[in-house]
Amino acid sequence: MFNVTDLLPFTAYSFRVFSVNRVGRSEPSEPSYPMVTHREHPSGKPTVIQTLSPGPDAIEVVWRPPDASTMNGEFIGHVISYRPRDPDCRMEQDRPVGQR
Repeated sequence: MFNVTDLLPFTAYSFRVFSVNRVGRSEPSEPSYPMVTHREHPSGKPTVIQTLSPGPDAIEVVWRPPDASTMNGEFIGHVISYRPRDPDCRMEQDRPVGQR
């Protein structure tokens, strides 16, 4: 048994094995059935590009999604939340406004 480490999350791998002795090395085995590593939380984050206020009661946020290589699984969506900048404001903190 051998433990393979430092693999990337949500990535397919197959393995081949060969033997070595004083005479030399064998031919490699047939590739194993592909295995996929577990998913992980995204390691990247979206980047806010621009914020606009089209009216007195709205804010428009333009963002760029994280790089696909940092998703570490299937893309499900974004959760947008906000909170007042003034800590004395009586709004609920980190209010999610939607998932997409």
